[in-house]
Amino acid sequence: MDSTNSNFHRTNYGSRRSFEDMLAQQPEDTYSSYPEVSEVRKNLPPLNEILKNISVKEFLISDAAAAKEEEKDLLWFHGRITRETAIHILKENGDNEGLFLVRESTSVSGDFVVSLVHERQPQHFQIHCLGDFYYQIDNGPLFQGLDHLINFYKEGANGLPTILKTFCKGTAPPPISRRLGRTTPLHRAVAEKVLQYVKQILDDPLCGSLDARNANGDTALHEAAAQGDVGIVETLIDHGANVNSKNCNSTTPLYTACVHNQKAICRVLMRRGADPTLRHPRTGWVPLHEAATRGHTACIQEIVTQGAPLHPRNVDNDTPLDLARRYEQNSTITFLKTYEAHKPKTTLAHWFHGEMDRSNAMEHIQRHGAKDGQFLVRTSTHHPGVYVLSMAAGGSVYNFEILKKVNGELFYIDDGPYFKSLEQVMDHYLRFEDGLPTKLTQPIKPSRSPEVIAQENESRFRNDSDAANRPPMLGPRPPDLVSPPPSRSDSPAPPGSPPQREASLPSSPPPEPPSQKPNNNQGSHSPSGVQRILSTIRGKTASKKELERQKKELQQAMNEAPGGAVENDVNVIDIKTIHKGREIGQGEFGSVLEGTWKDSKGHKYKVALKTLHQDQLQTGKKEFLREAKVMCGLDHACIVKLLGVCMGPPLMLVQQLVSMGSLLDFLIDHSQDVSEYELKLWAAQIACGMMYLEHKKFVHRDLAARNILLASKEQAKISDFGLSRATGEHNDYYRATTGGRWPVKWYAPESIYFGTFSHASDVWSYGVTLWEMYTYGDQPYGEMMGAEVIKQIEDGKRLSQPDGCPQKVYEIMMRCWSYKPNRRPTFQTLNQTFGEDPEYSDFYHAGIGINMAPSKRVK
Repeated sequence: MDSTNSNFHRTNYGSRRSFEDMLAQQPEDTYSSYPEVSEVRKNLPPLNEILKNISVKEFLISDAAAAKEEEKDLLWFHGRITRETAIHILKENGDNEGLFLVRESTSVSGDFVVSLVHERQPQHFQIHCLGDFYYQIDNGPLFQGLDHLINFYKEGANGLPTILKTFCKGTAPPPISRRLGRTTPLHRAVAEKVLQYVKQILDDPLCGSLDARNANGDTALHEAAAQGDVGIVETLIDHGANVNSKNCNSTTPLYTACVHNQKAICRVLMRRGADPTLRHPRTGWVPLHEAATRGHTACIQEIVTQGAPLHPRNVDNDTPLDLARRYEQNSTITFLKTYEAHKPKTTLAHWFHGEMDRSNAMEHIQRHGAKDGQFLVRTSTHHPGVYVLSMAAGGSVYNFEILKKVNGELFYIDDGPYFKSLEQVMDHYLRFEDGLPTKLTQPIKPSRSPEVIAQENESRFRNDSDAANRPPMLGPRPPDLVSPPPSRSDSPAPPGSPPQREASLPSSPPPEPPSQKPNNNQGSHSPSGVQRILSTIRGKTASKKELERQKKELQQAMNEAPGGAVENDVNVIDIKTIHKGREIGQGEFGSVLEGTWKDSKGHKYKVALKTLHQDQLQTGKKEFLREAKVMCGLDHACIVKLLGVCMGPPLMLVQQLVSMGSLLDFLIDHSQDVSEYELKLWAAQIACGMMYLEHKKFVHRDLAARNILLASKEQAKISDFGLSRATGEHNDYYRATTGGRWPVKWYAPESIYFGTFSHASDVWSYGVTLWEMYTYGDQPYGEMMGAEVIKQIEDGKRLSQPDGCPQKVYEIMMRCWSYKPNRRPTFQTLNQTFGEDPEYSDFYHAGIGINMAPSKRVK
């Protein structure tokens, strides 16, 4: 096993992770996107003239000799040798400082290792291949081409213990690992469109790699695709050329064919296995994006009629139709809008199982053999109404949420294409891997018909306003709670409220949330500060003066948002300093993207970008800015940090990226990796963060495991402040007045009955969050509906003690669930409980200051 001796740490990339965040840190390429003819080729005589005097065989021998001379500075590669052999070669060559060689990794396929001498001792550093021909030594810079990486470390140590000085002579690195190479005889024959010479060169053992890149960075197949020569394209593929090879622009021959409007080549490549979903790692563009931008409708038609998705998305969420509209390609717009996709090969009856939790899905797949590509679709028990794809790959079971676009009419997985139905989603992933761990192969058929499943779902959710399990939005008490509130002497009515009014219950469902469609009848109203900003800066480069103006207008717009004037300045972030990456979630008013932000000092940060969609400006801007208003005043180690607001478009909250995702998902997916120590540490950190909110006079109103994010296994952070409110100077509660849905299972009785929220009601939610943690993500109260939950609480019953939960922790939960708010502990008390009790204080260090977080005790 190869290991490293440096202080680098390898990044762990998941199966769906792209290079976008890393590529954002690299300088833009300086080469031309599509060079016509290289200077090297201009100086070469035509093959016809050369082959008048010598045979093809003689020409290949002569070219091989010339290649050795041209590549004499690249002869540091030694193939697949062991570490011991590498050490022996270094010693044989003198063991001088900076002496090195490069070899294939014996432990990881596709990786390489640089072995070097420092202070007379051999050291070894893994060169990780991150896909295509991108290489990186641990967390060092990312390079396109193994040759470029080695040249970088020959120019300076740059994190290695020594500069790479001289090499042990071997051979040139594999052509496929290099971004730019030589213009070989095969490249020349293809460029000159002489099929006879192409065939003779391909049949000769000296031909070399068919996927080698020339001085322009193109493979022979890219050259043939650009020129539209069907015969040469088919001949190259017949002899083993990779139909999905990448050139130095990281694009495929199909992409090249779309650039040059080669309809026939698109047809051939698709029929011979070209993957139309392969993306450019920086832009996320696929061939259809390029063709749509240029108006090459015939190419689009050839690709989609052979099964390519019609609406793939790039890193900016643009589809080909979006780009065609932007560049006014009318014929392309018409085709994309009117084209009817193929009828899917499968239906819900083949794979839809209705409601099922993760553990049951895993057991179900394993009972069927858990072969790569086996799959089923279900609805989530933790997020009702959300579809989930569960699939087997590499001996594991993966779960992917099938999300809906804001208007609810289009389905998608992660950053994949949009589809009009679940059947189309499955049909696509049965054709293409497109970011999944493997292509779907075999659906697992449910035991019940779709009609029976639909009837069960309708029965379970027939009262649509009961949303105990649904994404929380505030509103009146759920109408399924039809009995009056208890006439107890200790009913938690807020001070000064009329008792009879509080006791009455709404007889109608809560009002519908505002329409998500923009209101086009606003001509008589003057635009708000946010609207003026968005219309003014669209397409402009913001100077310092412009940013100052934006800051003033943003401050004014935030002051006009609910909650009063904002006390803290808000950092306005220039859109040019933001690089948007893949979608990692959906907020109430738009997408949540992963991204990179470069600040004024040149420092780069990984960030989460919470966006406000353009069609939500009318309905969501005030709430969106109100969330920014709440977050801009918060600075605590246990709370997700707002870094600033980007005026866009789109309008974005730029937040600290908390890389491990939600605590709830981690508990469900990695329960075997969670120890008692971590549960107690997280509990302490959540209490500490909530104590800080209590100190700042904010109630969270949506404290739950789903809204706790993990920066690491030793750092939890409270997130999602979309529902948070300030309590004010003269009271300690907040009364909700707007409509929407309720997370009943996390709410205190006074919140359900009277719409009042306080630090004490947050403490009740904290108790439920603790219960979620110690059950490793179980649903509170199981399948009970809202009325049943309230009845259980009124009867004095509470959630049962989880298996393995310490008695002291369960006692804390029970105190949090005291019916009277004034009998519940404060977050300050909860924080002290963890900090002062010897059983807890032994394993973590309590934060001393108001902004400090409990952390692992250093022994």
